[in-house]
Amino acid sequence: MQIEQMQSGNRWEELSDYQNMVDERTIEPDFYVDNAPDAIFIPNPKGETKTTQIFDRDPFLFDYENEVEPILQVLVGKSIEHARIEVIEEYEARMLGLHKKKFLQLKEAELMETQRLEEARGRKNDEIDRRNLQMRTAKNQIINTEKKMIARDFAKGFLSSFKKDTLQILVDLGTLRKPVDLSVGFTYEPQLYNQVQADWQTHKDHHQQMDLILEDTMGQIQSQHKQAMVKELNKRQDRKKEEMRKKREEEEEKRKRKERREALREKKRLQLLQDQILREVVHSNKQEEYTPKMKIYDVRDPQQTDDGIVLIGGFIGELIITFTCLHDYILSNPQHQNFFFSADTVEGYLTDLLTNDELGFPDQICAINLKRDPNEGGRELPPEHVARSARDPANIADFGLQFLFEVQRDLVLQPEVIEVIYKALCKMALKKQRDPIEPPVMADDLPEDKKEEVTEAINKAKAENAQIADENAKIAKIKQKVLIKADDRHYDVGNEKALIKLNNVREAAAENVLSARTGNSNPPADPSSPAQ
Repeated sequence: MQIEQMQSGNRWEELSDYQNMVDERTIEPDFYVDNAPDAIFIPNPKGETKTTQIFDRDPFLFDYENEVEPILQVLVGKSIEHARIEVIEEYEARMLGLHKKKFLQLKEAELMETQRLEEARGRKNDEIDRRNLQMRTAKNQIINTEKKMIARDFAKGFLSSFKKDTLQILVDLGTLRKPVDLSVGFTYEPQLYNQVQADWQTHKDHHQQMDLILEDTMGQIQSQHKQAMVKELNKRQDRKKEEMRKKREEEEEKRKRKERREALREKKRLQLLQDQILREVVHSNKQEEYTPKMKIYDVRDPQQTDDGIVLIGGFIGELIITFTCLHDYILSNPQHQNFFFSADTVEGYLTDLLTNDELGFPDQICAINLKRDPNEGGRELPPEHVARSARDPANIADFGLQFLFEVQRDLVLQPEVIEVIYKALCKMALKKQRDPIEPPVMADDLPEDKKEEVTEAINKAKAENAQIADENAKIAKIKQKVLIKADDRHYDVGNEKALIKLNNVREAAAENVLSARTGNSNPPADPSSPAQ
């Protein structure tokens, strides 16, 4: 029946529910079809084959019509589902083609408009250049016309007296002179001048040839002398460089021998120190595994005993280093670039960690020792102000923690992480306990409906008091672990002990010692004794 309805329901009709419609371009098709799980294959049992009498209309008999109907529904439904997916993909491909065609048309229109504007701009520039050329041409024509007018006026003024002084001009030009004077002036004198000039030029050429011969001779002599001087100078420089090279080699050899001797002395000193540490410190002490029940002391802690471990900065310094490394590791992933610890997150983590009875952290495991009390004025400051005062290196009383703050730039300790940790610790140390709620009193003359309300209020108050009691117990436990105190510590440096942390201890092996003078390997006679 379901198959017939799906085959006959192909009529197209317009949908009217526009408010609940969604743009299909923003929806990705869902190719997942929720089908029933596959049947579990059960193999036929092995054994003897026997026959069984089957009666008509037996309810346990296999009915083909009933059994084949779900299989056909699954097959036909699957085929129709695949057909629907193909129709959706074809429709999306067609819509994508229309969108691409529309985009290309819009792109072509914009390109044509851009070309039209560029051509209009080019025509405008050409028109501007043509107008400028016309203006320059007209200006040049006006200038040439003015020059012609000036030249014509000057010529008229110059030739106006031509008839009056023509004879004098001819006399001045020499056209009316005597033939003898003309022959002397035009024939004899030029020949004499040319002969004198030729003799003087010949004498000058002889002098120039002599100067060139002398210059070539002196140039050759000077070149030979210069080559000899350069050759001698090069020999002296090579000799000087050779002497300096030998001197540098000798000094380098002396420096290397000195370094080898110092290295051997340092190696011997370190070997002796290592043997002394192994003999007097390591072998005379016992090895213990760390547990959270051990106390953690800072370097140069006056209260230090042998019941714990010593770390630079104590428990707070270890928290700063651990959270800084954890923050750097999280930020190394590009997906977590905006991650940062908050004071509430760190407070919740430290509260769960320190109040865990299974770990058993000792009391005052996290003590913030300050040189001056942040509440000296008598008023209680908020945790943010106390945290700011506690982070001041001049106010830190612990030696190792103060040293960590001095070299935090070298250790790449992030100030933001330190600020978050101190805010969380100050909030934990300054957290106050809540007072219990006073439950209402049940009066005898109250009506029944009022009694029910009062009873409900009493039960609610008891539940809240129980919750407040748990929170106060947790706060009291936290205050035993975390506290802020003013303690200007004085440490006896004269009785200071060397603290050594050993992760792996092994016996020292005998090593060959390289001679600083000869370069030979001379092993010591006794492997347990240091090299001499």
